[in-house]
Amino acid sequence: MRRRLLTKILLSLLLILLVLGTFITGIVQVQLDINQFFYHKVFAYTLVGFIVAHLVLNRKALWAYFRRNPFRRPPLGSRPAPPVHDATEGHAGQETRSPVIARRWLVVAVAGAAVGWALAAFNWSRREERAESAPGLYDPSLQYHLESRLGLQGAMREVSLRVFQFFRQSTPPLYKRYAGREILTLPAPSMNAAMSVAEAIRARRSRRKYAPRAISLQALSDLTYQAAGITGHTAAYGRSDYALRAAPSSGAKYPVELYLLASNVDSLDAGIYHYQVDVHGLVPLKLGDFAADFSRRALAQEFLAEAAVVFILTGYFARSASRYGSRAYRYTAMDAGHMGENLYLTATALGLSVTGVGAFFDGQVNDFLGIDGRSEAVLYLNAVGHPA
Repeated sequence: MRRRLLTKILLSLLLILLVLGTFITGIVQVQLDINQFFYHKVFAYTLVGFIVAHLVLNRKALWAYFRRNPFRRPPLGSRPAPPVHDATEGHAGQETRSPVIARRWLVVAVAGAAVGWALAAFNWSRREERAESAPGLYDPSLQYHLESRLGLQGAMREVSLRVFQFFRQSTPPLYKRYAGREILTLPAPSMNAAMSVAEAIRARRSRRKYAPRAISLQALSDLTYQAAGITGHTAAYGRSDYALRAAPSSGAKYPVELYLLASNVDSLDAGIYHYQVDVHGLVPLKLGDFAADFSRRALAQEFLAEAAVVFILTGYFARSASRYGSRAYRYTAMDAGHMGENLYLTATALGLSVTGVGAFFDGQVNDFLGIDGRSEAVLYLNAVGHPA
């Protein structure tokens, strides 16, 4: 008897943990907009398996229970049926009872669900109001947005900040270098578009299913060039040959760096690469198959491990801050979005599938690239591969 009670307690604790795990990981998946969240799937499938196993093991008791019509209350004044000894079990004194589900519990359950939905609807309708009235408590990003607004006070702040920066630091380099590293020159980008811009915009979709086929080195060259390659020159910042790139950038500061996690590219070893803009080449940082490791760092989104290549966009904030002060983060994020859209349209024109990702463990991905997360930090991912 004691062993049976202990087993029931352990099973109840396990069920509670599975429900809580499914609930919490579900909230994380919805709030962070995570696609194919591995941990949520593990909890959910385990919970379903647990419930199915419980139903199968207790099928006879459940069948007997519902045959007694447990939703019907006994007549007023009637006494409960006396215990019925079950001789088939072979144990004297064992008895079965005819339990009754009280209607009040059903009322409580329905009322609880209604209250939950009402609170959720009220919370959603009040979200914008709360964000404006108490941004520091609601969302740090909104607090930054408010603090970096322009106006008379904001303009004075920006002027003082830029004067301070002028005397304290020089303009950061336009290109990030890895001294002493080999540079792999990419093929010249193809200028023959497979479809028009209008067709690419109409066909563009986020697709998370990738075939286990390698993309060509030429396709990789086209993707990197159309995202961040040099497309012309102009006179700016005291130079007559200042480089302009494929994606627009505030003040032509180009604070976004481009890294690649190559997993399945023809004639290119698997590994992590940095795109060297000025020579249209790749600098190998680490060679090896890191797809599964990277997927775990990106909240276990499985499709990232299946992509042929993942483009990793980081913000090198000092480039933009040297001109735009506290608004630099806004503009760096915009630049990352411009590059991401170029990747979307180019991949679509090449007949490839692409998906943008903003949910990941920042510290783990920064460590993966060997950057500090402060002067330079990951902002955006784009997975590309052949459609499944």
